[in-house]
Amino acid sequence: MVRAIMGLGNPLAQYAATRHNLGRMALEAMREKSGLNWKSYFWKNYLWCQSADEPLLVLSKTYMNLSGEAACKVAKSRGLKPSEILIILDDCFLPLGKLRYRKEGSSGGHNGLGSVLEAFGTEEVPRLRMGTGIGSCRMAERVLEDFPDEDRPMVAAMTAYLSDLPKRLSLNEEKTINEINNWRAPLEEPRV
Repeated sequence: MVRAIMGLGNPLAQYAATRHNLGRMALEAMREKSGLNWKSYFWKNYLWCQSADEPLLVLSKTYMNLSGEAACKVAKSRGLKPSEILIILDDCFLPLGKLRYRKEGSSGGHNGLGSVLEAFGTEEVPRLRMGTGIGSCRMAERVLEDFPDEDRPMVAAMTAYLSDLPKRLSLNEEKTINEINNWRAPLEEPRV
């Protein structure tokens, strides 16, 4: 059972709209939909908020490649197992707008997820990948670029769809996982 949802990304404003921050964008949409405010203590390396009977929402204050540090702090301070923390992240190998939820597996080359798996010492960490569709060409550079204007409607569709994820997971986790994996973004209207 998912008891916390953590969005991966980089904490500085200059990275806010980049492909690599798609996980953070999704968490911001969830927080806004719930009408909550982020909470933090200066000695913790993450922000959090929570609605009653819904999973804890978590944003790391660390850079992407150190996400495992924050994930471990959350697990320890909240008494969570790695299998109870859903990690939301970008995936450049999935088409833009595709969502994929898996309960375990490798990092697939994603440094943020790799940091989490290494810190926990297990691959049994659920993850929800959000497609950015850029492939491997100049990947290290491209993930830190902002989404181009033509991609922003799809990004908005994905984050809007996930905005009520905490509520849906708390009601019926298996049904929600199936819905996520079968979700298709609305077709764009033809350009004139």
